[in-house]
Amino acid sequence: MLDDSAPRAVAAFAEAARAFAASVDAATPAGWLPFVGHAARHLARLYLLGIDLPTSEPEGETYARPASPEVALRAVLAERDAYHGMFEPYEDAPAEARSLARDLATVHVDVGEGLAAFDAGDVGAAAWAWRMALRGRAGEHAAHALRALHAVLFDECSPAYADVEDPTGLSGV
Repeated sequence: MLDDSAPRAVAAFAEAARAFAASVDAATPAGWLPFVGHAARHLARLYLLGIDLPTSEPEGETYARPASPEVALRAVLAERDAYHGMFEPYEDAPAEARSLARDLATVHVDVGEGLAAFDAGDVGAAAWAWRMALRGRAGEHAAHALRALHAVLFDECSPAYADVEDPTGLSGV
């Protein structure tokens, strides 16, 4: 059972989830720079709104997960796909090879399951699916993806940063 403020938080997250999914679904290799700008913006909003999702319990219903867009995202991101990241920041471990396409695709799939529940009118199951995803796999992948997206967009040695005045393509949005 959700408290009175929960429907607003869940609806806001659903809106952010739809925007993120739409940006991933619309990605094209020719538009990789605007895509990473939109992906960073939508992913950051999704993560922020996920912090305030209410605690709920599913009622036993399961919902379909969307197909993974990882292969398409690899084509979009091309040489920007592979990066090095830390899996556990509090352990003394070397950086590991990671894939931005896999990170974004994992979030897309996990968030899509909650969207299926939300669209079916099962707000409690949607909130539960999203909280569990963000506490686990999707949250880890989102955090890694945000760091990689930041590097693509803003690191001074990034070709995206050096070649355009507004690397996000989102000025005035």
